[in-house]
Amino acid sequence: MNALLLSLGVVAVAGGVYSVARPLSVRNWVAAEEWDRNPEQAREKQRQYARLMGTFLVGLGIALALLGLFPG
Repeated sequence: MNALLLSLGVVAVAGGVYSVARPLSVRNWVAAEEWDRNPEQAREKQRQYARLMGTFLVGLGIALALLGLFPG
């Protein structure tokens, strides 16, 4: 068992779940000009980008955790 990989996997899963659960509370993926021009469209785009990144982080975290649990 590799504790470092397992820990990184757990942290990545937690970050991904948070990003999916609270898409408007994570890093802003939409340009400031777009928020000024059309806030509703920017809000929806932010939700989409946050869900995409959250899903990626959950997948990466699961892969890292599995590698940590069952090394090579």
